[in-house]
Amino acid sequence: MKRFLSLSILCSLFMVLSASQCLSKGWERQAAPETVRNDLHAVSFANSLHGMACGERGAVIVTEDGGNTWDDVTDNLLKAAHEYIPFPVTLELYSIKLTDHQNCWCAGKAVAATMDMEGRSFPVIFHTSDMGQSWTLQYPAFDILPDNTDFLLTGSYNQINDLFFLDSLQGWAVGWGSKYLVTEDGGFSWEPDYLDLITIPEVRIVMNASAWLDPDSGMVAGFTDDMNCPELSHGFVASRTASSVDGSWRMEKLPAGASTPVLNDIAINRETDKTFHAVTVGDSGTILRRNSEGKWHSYTFPWPLAFTLPDFRALSFSDTERGWAAGYFRKGITVDPEDSPPYMTIFKTLDAGNEWQSEPVDIIGMLNDISAVDTKMDSCAEEPRIATDAWAVGTRGTILHYHNSPPLICSLNPRPSMVYAGESFIMQARVDDWDNPFEDIAEVTVDASSIGAGIINMEFAGAMDRRCILYEAEIQVPALASYGSHPLPVTVKDRDNATDTSETSIFVVTSWVDILDAWAEPQIVPAGKEVHLFSHVVLIAPKDNDITDIKNRIESVEVNVSDLLGIDCGGDADCEAWVPMEYDPESGFYTAVSQANIPGCHSLPVVAKDTLGHTDSHWISVCVAKTVFDYDRDHDVDGLDLLQFIKSGDFERPGNIKPFASQFGNCMPVPESL
Repeated sequence: MKRFLSLSILCSLFMVLSASQCLSKGWERQAAPETVRNDLHAVSFANSLHGMACGERGAVIVTEDGGNTWDDVTDNLLKAAHEYIPFPVTLELYSIKLTDHQNCWCAGKAVAATMDMEGRSFPVIFHTSDMGQSWTLQYPAFDILPDNTDFLLTGSYNQINDLFFLDSLQGWAVGWGSKYLVTEDGGFSWEPDYLDLITIPEVRIVMNASAWLDPDSGMVAGFTDDMNCPELSHGFVASRTASSVDGSWRMEKLPAGASTPVLNDIAINRETDKTFHAVTVGDSGTILRRNSEGKWHSYTFPWPLAFTLPDFRALSFSDTERGWAAGYFRKGITVDPEDSPPYMTIFKTLDAGNEWQSEPVDIIGMLNDISAVDTKMDSCAEEPRIATDAWAVGTRGTILHYHNSPPLICSLNPRPSMVYAGESFIMQARVDDWDNPFEDIAEVTVDASSIGAGIINMEFAGAMDRRCILYEAEIQVPALASYGSHPLPVTVKDRDNATDTSETSIFVVTSWVDILDAWAEPQIVPAGKEVHLFSHVVLIAPKDNDITDIKNRIESVEVNVSDLLGIDCGGDADCEAWVPMEYDPESGFYTAVSQANIPGCHSLPVVAKDTLGHTDSHWISVCVAKTVFDYDRDHDVDGLDLLQFIKSGDFERPGNIKPFASQFGNCMPVPESL
């Protein structure tokens, strides 16, 4: 949890700190125009630069530089209200939404004075297409209803609490009562629809917020109460999906059931084409999350017993993972809440609402709304770097701003850039973070999966220059890493889960054992005699370059002579007869000698291994005959030998026919010892 200190106090008390330390990240106040000291109820940003806020008595302010300066455009809105509404009204604005850097809607209620001094209110929606310079009243349509007496006395739908827009055309407005408004043309027309879930006349329904995935799928959050016992309010969430019959709504089953406190805001984040999760917040520290399977869970956070649980007024996500909830709490539990002033509070989640942590905002007052946006920044990586901004507004024109600059990978350097398999190298990454490279970087990792080393955390290794700092990791290249260039993606993540990625590579030099050839001498041998077995085994090293100490060696060469000896293992490999083949420096071959006991042609497996663990295999073909085919000992194989071959019964073995045919008609010098 980052510490929040105002820039002026931090720099005045600790002049020895560097400039980067003075710029450590946190919530900072932005100055509202001097003319605006009313409470701000809502804020909305289309991007990191363009935003608007609204509140009490029709106050509207606008910024086009991320809140560094705010302009008061209240008079423009009030002028439009007086042009459209043919009697004096006071405006209270509770919601505002920007869809781009020009188009914005604000909504709330207009209060007309009456003889009973309580006034009569009705919902209003205003629209601007030039960032507040001019406004039109979109709802109600007073040009259609010039006689407003009946309109002022209609029903309980007297204010709009929340606006939601999917784009510049599709939007919804919810508020007091079961009626809500829908537009499909950017607000030129608003059509009523109904949340027909409460049928008891004494039970009042209030929708505080809505969120939508598409025109057919959305949720609303709010509360119901018995008008005879208004202190007994119960929060609810209702949902509608494209599969709902006739677009019907249904009540969500919340973990707290009928005792759920008032719910004030809701957000929906899509996970896949068919799944989503939702988060809703409300009074008494209520944070509820709906998983992709449709089940709601409540989040309980540690909180001082001496403090009241925070009442969360608003919720905003900058992406599917990062979000903020804003509201207030009281530092003392008293009979009269006025004896303990409210303090602003902000909670943050980095994992889609599963876990939350408090952000220190030690300011007296209440926060009423929050707006968060992500902004793409230039990056060398395939994925753009994302900067996050959030603004919260509240009591007496308070504006708080949070900015998270994404981290930056300055450079990557594997040392050396070429390494032999089985050895190690040092991976270096120089990274920066404008918020504070020493405090805000959470982790730096290198993905060495391409060489079989997995994902490795890099450790801080010292500052390299004024901003970029060094992270290092020693990476062991597995002995069996393949030859060639391997990618090494590096990711740096800050404490807000913002990331930057970049990639370098390492060239792995290795060698491996290879059996070029294997044979027997003689290839045809009489049963009971010895046969000499040969193999030509080498190490293949395609690239040596600067690495001259090739540490790999041929570790062993073995041949399986089980078939020659007549060993029947019955599937038990442990009883096989593997004979080591010895290196002959004169010939350059590996050799072994074995008895040839079993007549027939055999394929003898040969396996070679090197010290890095590579293996190669080959086969030696050898035929064993009861006798040699020069039966008459005249040193050639002719028709007389063919006759003897047939009479001897050797021809009955299929493995002997081919060897005899290959020798027929040729000289066959055979030592007398055979």
